[in-house]
Amino acid sequence: MKRFLYILPTNFEHVGINIKVQGQLQFLAQHYKTSLIYIRFKRQSLFLSKLLATYIFELKAIGASLCHDIIYVRYNPKSLFVNIWLILLSYIKPVYIEHNTIMQTELHFLNRFFESNIHQFILRCLQVSHCHHIAVNEQLKHHLVEKKLSSVIYAQNGFLKSPTDMSIIEPPIINQLKTFKQAFSHIAIFCGNGYPWHGCNDIIKLIQEHPTIGLIVVGPYSNFNTNQCLQFKFLSANTLNYVIEQCDFAFSTFRWDMLDITDGSPLKSRHYLCHGCPIIVNYHDCATDFRSLKPYIIDYRQLKDQSIPTMLTLNYNKQQLSELACNALSWKQYFTRFLPELSVK
Repeated sequence: MKRFLYILPTNFEHVGINIKVQGQLQFLAQHYKTSLIYIRFKRQSLFLSKLLATYIFELKAIGASLCHDIIYVRYNPKSLFVNIWLILLSYIKPVYIEHNTIMQTELHFLNRFFESNIHQFILRCLQVSHCHHIAVNEQLKHHLVEKKLSSVIYAQNGFLKSPTDMSIIEPPIINQLKTFKQAFSHIAIFCGNGYPWHGCNDIIKLIQEHPTIGLIVVGPYSNFNTNQCLQFKFLSANTLNYVIEQCDFAFSTFRWDMLDITDGSPLKSRHYLCHGCPIIVNYHDCATDFRSLKPYIIDYRQLKDQSIPTMLTLNYNKQQLSELACNALSWKQYFTRFLPELSVK
């Protein structure tokens, strides 16, 4: 059995990244002897502790890459030495680099100009590598091709649904949610981590035009001046599953136009769909590539003020939608797009 190394140049504190990587690894473990290397630090750790953890990660990743047959890395320009090493290693063994965003635009928006310069340097080096590049949407694929990278493959993000364990959900959350639902005819949900391009404020303004709809907001937001919102600053993956399953529909990323992004396959959209929630988006979601899912994805750019009324008239079964989404958005669909030994099985 081939040995597969997954390199994750971040920690596991982000719930979304945790869900995604664990789902990918669970599929890969069926076909390879799989190892994961990631940065072991906590968000509140001291700077020197984070720096040491990053140094140890880079050494371990470079060392482990020597004794594995296939290398897969989630792209992060801050992992300078790992990136340069894998460029060299790509002449000896297959190296796959997963790209999730148009990095240059995002870094400029966040005023991370030093990191942006590192990213530009790495891109120039990647032009002469033998790495394979995985773009999670078509717009990103075109961007990478324009940057003169070779072997660019479009494979949209997948999702692995985890069962909801009711026994470990905190009773106060269940009670809060039950009380909140009684006050409204429909309940929507939005999850975000505070970035402005997630569009939380725009979604709240849109919901306020429909006073019979309640909105659950999951994330580090503040200054809500409406009783239409119930906020949870943080939820575990299991509790988030439960909350999504109690909602009628969901909002995905809403202001990607700030980054000039028009296409996407964000994890939150797959999370919603696989737990039975249709979604309102403000970009082209690649899940519409699947005919079975297209009716459950409403594009605000096309319908504007009719988006929510259209959603409320949607006739669907949550269990059926969940099954359709889990099938279409499986990680098998993702990896068989570019791993040749899987595509022939």
